[in-house]
Amino acid sequence: MATYRNLFYNSLNRDSKEFIKTTVKPIEYKGYLIYQIIKDEHYDVVLNGVCISQRAGLNGAKRFIDGV
Repeated sequence: MATYRNLFYNSLNRDSKEFIKTTVKPIEYKGYLIYQIIKDEHYDVVLNGVCISQRAGLNGAKRFIDGV
């Protein structure tokens, strides 16, 4: 199980979580971890234990990393 901090946490939103826990095996890409949160839709990009981006699709997550 992995746990990482959600940079997009909003305490005013009851569905928002400060920390995300998942059993999904991440995809490693250029030093980042990509977690598939919703099949074929939502991917979290994580660096040093912090979610720094949320993208639609694996290619979107990789494009974000390529542009950093």
